[in-house]
Amino acid sequence: MVQITKPQRAADPSGNKSAKDATPEGDRLLTFREYYARIGSTCKTSHVARAHSAKGLIQAVRVSGRMVRYTESSIRALVAGEGRPA
Repeated sequence: MVQITKPQRAADPSGNKSAKDATPEGDRLLTFREYYARIGSTCKTSHVARAHSAKGLIQAVRVSGRMVRYTESSIRALVAGEGRPA
């Protein structure tokens, strides 16, 4: 008998997590504007935040096809000077 299985979703090449498996309990998801307010930047686009997540400096979570949020704990770790958070 042949068993039919659903195809597995390919991993996001950028390393972003989906909203389902993204954050531990209590970890807020912040917009790029909230991220910039925490690091003291005045950028108006998400390019810097996306570059920081691509470098692994902060953890990005894909909420929908176009919407990305960033974990508060990874931003706090970056601001505290802990380097790349786990």
